[in-house]
Order: sequence, then structure tokens, then C-alpha cells
Amino acid sequence: MEQTNLYSDLYRMQLIFNEIQGCDSKRYSESLNEVIEILNTQELLNEFCRILDTILVCKKPSIPLRILNFLRRTFEDVSEDPSRQQFIIEIFSYLIQAVDSRMHKVRRNSLSVIGLLLDVLQPSTIDSVVIQKLCERLFDKDKGVRKETIRVLSGFQGSELNRNVKVVNLFKDILRYDPNNDVRMFMLSVISVEQSTYNCVIERCMDMDESIRKMFYGICLPKIDMKELSADKRVFLMERAVVERDFDAKGKLVDVLLSVHCLPEQLEVLVDEFYDTSALGHLETLLRSVFDRVGCSKSFEYVISRPTEKNTFLYLTELQYIEEKDGRDALCLPEIDEFVSVMYESCMSVMECTMDESRREMVNRMRNLFRIAKMYDLFSDTSRRCIQGIIYKLLAKSCMEEIVEEVVDEAMQITSVVCDTDLNSFIGSVVKKSMHVSPGICLMVCKQVMRHIRPFSSLHSAIVDEIVVPNIENGGMVVEVLEIGFFYVLERDNAVIVQGLIDAMSDSHRVWCMCVDLAIYTRNQTILIPVEEYARDILERFDDEQMIIPVSKLILSGCVSDNELKEMFVKFALAKYYCTDDDHLKQYCSVMFFEMFCKDSSILIEVFCDIIESINECSYKVFISQSLYWIGNSKYVNGSQQLFYKICIRLAAENGDERYKKLLLGVLDSIDVLACWESCLTKKIIFCCSIIAKRLGNRLNLGDSVTRLMEVDDGEPISKEDLESAKIDLGIK
Repeated sequence: MEQTNLYSDLYRMQLIFNEIQGCDSKRYSESLNEVIEILNTQELLNEFCRILDTILVCKKPSIPLRILNFLRRTFEDVSEDPSRQQFIIEIFSYLIQAVDSRMHKVRRNSLSVIGLLLDVLQPSTIDSVVIQKLCERLFDKDKGVRKETIRVLSGFQGSELNRNVKVVNLFKDILRYDPNNDVRMFMLSVISVEQSTYNCVIERCMDMDESIRKMFYGICLPKIDMKELSADKRVFLMERAVVERDFDAKGKLVDVLLSVHCLPEQLEVLVDEFYDTSALGHLETLLRSVFDRVGCSKSFEYVISRPTEKNTFLYLTELQYIEEKDGRDALCLPEIDEFVSVMYESCMSVMECTMDESRREMVNRMRNLFRIAKMYDLFSDTSRRCIQGIIYKLLAKSCMEEIVEEVVDEAMQITSVVCDTDLNSFIGSVVKKSMHVSPGICLMVCKQVMRHIRPFSSLHSAIVDEIVVPNIENGGMVVEVLEIGFFYVLERDNAVIVQGLIDAMSDSHRVWCMCVDLAIYTRNQTILIPVEEYARDILERFDDEQMIIPVSKLILSGCVSDNELKEMFVKFALAKYYCTDDDHLKQYCSVMFFEMFCKDSSILIEVFCDIIESINECSYKVFISQSLYWIGNSKYVNGSQQLFYKICIRLAAENGDERYKKLLLGVLDSIDVLACWESCLTKKIIFCCSIIAKRLGNRLNLGDSVTRLMEVDDGEPISKEDLESAKIDLGIK
């Protein structure tokens, strides 16, 4: 009789679990009460486990939500009876064994039910052995199992697996290295954002998946305490937010900064947190975004009282922003004499400083002060003389290595503003003095004279005659000397300098780039011919990707008419494009190829088959899709038809491995055959296909391609001239 009741209860529970997915709310509640009553009055562990088995192997992708909710309510109500705690524990133990099932569906579903049980079990029930057992599923081959394991263990991140490892350590590994985007995204949503996890969480701001990056900025970034981050991490965050292109990450960072800083009053604090000399452009962009939200401080007292490197940078950025938005009349500038006195004191500090690190900061401060000085329209006689004195002390009497070209550049620009009739004599005295004190600074001054001081005068000629020409073969500083000469010959001819550039271009990449620019600017055959010859030489003999940019400038400028050189370059550049790790070069090439092939894709069509044979196998699909995109957007008429023909010619060749030919056949399948194609070329393609069928019919199936071609063909036979042309291309005598 008792056995009959057990079967009856089992059957009844099975019916209830089958019905609850489609019943109404009233029936749902009645069924829940009935199941709880059955479980509370009888020992039905095995019977309930049999029902769980059915649920664990359900055919749906996951356990239906209604059944999960029903199980949750069942566990909650049964656990309220202390005498039934053992029943819950035994169910939990049964499911723990199920996570080792060979069926990924059972592993995943058992973890889903375990997650429900954890809400009603006593913490003491979950020991380290159980957690270790669950942690093994973090590395399951099925992504669904990994996600469910993360969900189950999300509340145990601080639990220790051994003396040195906690669950959160495994979470960090999953967040960093799991190959599945969904798993990494889910992990990012549950991992505790605290100091120990900051590094791996912050790394997600550069995840390959856009959704993960968005989640980082939307959910994780507001939880990060910027003060607990190292300076490098803060700068890294700023750089990634500024360069993010797919969404407004910079705005999210600004939101966080506005929540922790009282801006614009605390702009100095903000700059102090993110200042790094290698990322000033990114910081300027960030500050402009802050100004767009809250405005500028519109005060200059801080830069007068505390003219540090960071404060002068902040003030300069504010002035540039105000000038762009409201015009120069809106600038809030201190009195010129007051500002120049700050410049003079800063200059004297540089001259007197003996510590290299501090002196470097002071030189950067002087650079900023020179830039601010250019914001003034009017100078008093006193301020003019004072600025001239500052420049003379800094450039003529100093031999500091920290004096960089940017500082000299700014100094020469302000010199041309504050000096009137005595400009040439003043600069001449600076050059003459610095020549003996610091030849390096002297050459920088001469270069900036050539760049900024106009019109050309006896000063420029004297620099060429006394400094450039005598030292044009000086091995130690020949590049710097030639750079001065380069800016000179952009304005005036000088055969000695041009020859010096030509002779040295194989020894220095900088000189080679100058020769390219000079050839493009002047279009003079004297420089253009050797530049083209050297370009051909480096493409044949060297494997240096830094040559891509200068050679591309030559080709895009229209200076090169040699198609063979163009084809050599395209082969070289495309091969590098698909294997380089240089992000800047990759971005440059993307734009360069689009510009080049938009005008004329015939070069790409000509070398397509050679390139696909030489690039990495993993790059095939990307190269094919990008090439078809470039050709499709080109002004070159019917480029896709020309490519189709070139591939057919290559396929008809007897040589070549089968894998390569099948790859080319796949390209043909990707090309849309259009009714607007040139009729004569279509007939030549059909003829090529017939030759391929004769030679390789048992190895390559061109049936689909031929069918598509016949649909657009006009039915007329191929002309004798086109037939002869096709035979020549195919090598048929």
C-alpha cells in the first residue's frame, strides 16, 4: 500500500511539473502548495531526484523560467521547516554530482538549480570542497556551463581555495582570458570591483568586443576610486577613453570626474591626477570635454602665483579653448609686464637648477609660457626687451640637454613677434653665441629660423654658407644639418644641399623622408629620379615597414608614373598591413588604401592573385572582403569584372596547388556578376571558364559561375579579336 502511495505521489508531482508551464496563476499556486505538502509529509528524495533528472535533460536551451521559479518557491517553503533541511542538503549533494555529467546540458541545468538552493542553504553547508568542485566548471568547454558557474560562485568571490588562491583570482583569469565574449561580459557584470581586481577590470576598456567596453564604462568605471589607482593607470584610462571611436567613452569618464571633483574649481587637482608628458594631447582633449560641461575657471591668479609645469599647461589649454569658442577678445590675460616677470623668474630658475628632473619640468614650463605669450597682441618696450633677454639666456647661454626642439620652436615664433627692426641681428647673435656654447641648440635655432622667420634674408644665407654647407658631410650631426638645408631649399635652390640630401638618404630614414617631401614639393627631376630609384631598391631588398608611409606619399601625390613600382609597393604594403602590430601604421594603411584604390583599383586587381598567395592564411577572408569593397567603391569602371577575368586566367594555369585554386574559386563565388558588365570581356571570361573546365574539370567546379555569366551574356559568339586576346592571356599558341 505504501509503495502504491509513493508511485501515486511521484506520478502526481510529475503531472504538476508538466502542467505548471501552461496553467494560470491560481492553478500555479495550488500546484505549489500541493507539491510542498507532499514533500513535507513523506520521504520522497529519490522520487524528487527523478523529477529533477527530467528537468536537467529538458530539450530546451535552458530550464524554462516558470519551472525555475516553481523550484525556487518549493525550496524556500520546504526549507522553512527545520526538519526538512536534510532533504535540501541531499538534493544539493545530488546536484553537485550532476555537474560532472558528460552532457553539457545537464551540467548547465544542474548549476542553474544549485543557484536556487544556495539562497536557502546555511552558509556552513557550503564548504571549500564544494566550492572547489564548482570552480572546476569555470573552465568547462561549454560557454553556457561557464556562465552558470560564474553566476553560482558570484557570492563566494572571497572564499579561499587554498592559502594563496581565492575564487576571485579565478574570476580575474576568466575575465582576462576566456575566448567567449558573452562569458567575459557576464564576468565583468558580476566581479567585485575593488582594489585587488582594478587591473583586470580596467583592462576591459580595451577589450576587442565593443559591448564589453561599453559595459566597463557604464557599470565598472563609476565603481572605481580614482585616488586608489596609480598615476599610470589613470593616464591609461584617460588615453583609452579619448581614443575610443565606437561610442562616447570620454563622456562617461567626464561623468565620473564630475561626480568626484568640484569642477571647474578643482581643475588643478584634475590636471595633477592625469598629467603625463607623453599624453598631453589626450589630457587636452579631456579638459576640453570638461570645459564643454562646466566651463573654464576664467582666472589667471593661479598661474601667476604658482607657475608650475602643470598649471601653465592648464592655463594654456583654457586660453586656447576660450579663443576658439569666444574669440581672442574674451581672453582673461594678466598684465603683460606682470606675466613677463613670471617668465623671467622661470627662466632664471631653469638656468640655476642643477637637478636634471626638475630642470626638465622647468623647460616644459617655459615652453608653455612662450605659447601663452603668443596670445598677447600688444607688448610694451620693457616686455619686448625682457622676452629677448629670456630667449638669449635660454638659447645662447645654455648648454642644457633638456632644451628640446619644441621650446626652440616656440621661442623663435615669439621672437618674430617681439623683435622689429633688429630681428636679424638679434637672432644672428643667438646663433653665433650658441654655436660655441651648445652646437645642438645652435642647430635647432637655425632650423626654426628657416621654418618661421620670413622673408628670407642675409641671415638665412649666412646660416647656409657658414653652418650648413661646411658641415654637410659631418658624420656626427649630418642629419640635423641637412634638416636645416631641407627647409632652406623648399624656398631657394641650392645644388650642394640637394646633392647632400641625395647622398645621405640611404643612411638615414629621416633624410629619406625629407627627400620624398622635397621631390613632391618641387617636382624637380634632379631629386625625383634618385628618390624613385631608391624606393624601388628598398622595396626589392629590404623588409622594413617604416618605408610604407614615405613611398605611399610619393604614389598618392602622382609623382610616380612607373606602374611596376606601384605594384611592388602595393604588394609590400598589403603584406605588412595584415601582419603588423603597429596600430598607427594599420590605421594609416586603411585610409591610404581607400584613397589609392578609390581613384584607381587597377593596381589591386593586377596584384590580387599574387597577394592572396603570400599573406597569412588567417587573413584570407579579411583581405578578400576588403579588396572587393575597395574595388566596388572605386572610380575604375567594372573593376570586379576585371578581377573575375584575372582570377580565371590564374585558375587556367596548369601550375599552382589545389588549396590556392579553391581559394580563388571561392573569390569568384563572392563576386556579383552584373548585367552592366562589358559584353566583350564577359565572353572572354566564358571562354576562360571553358579552358579551365577542360584542364581542371575534375578538380574545380565552375558550374555556378558559368551559369551566372550565361545569364548576363547576350548570346552572340566571341569575336575573333577577343578570342585571340584571351588565348594570348592564357598562353595558348
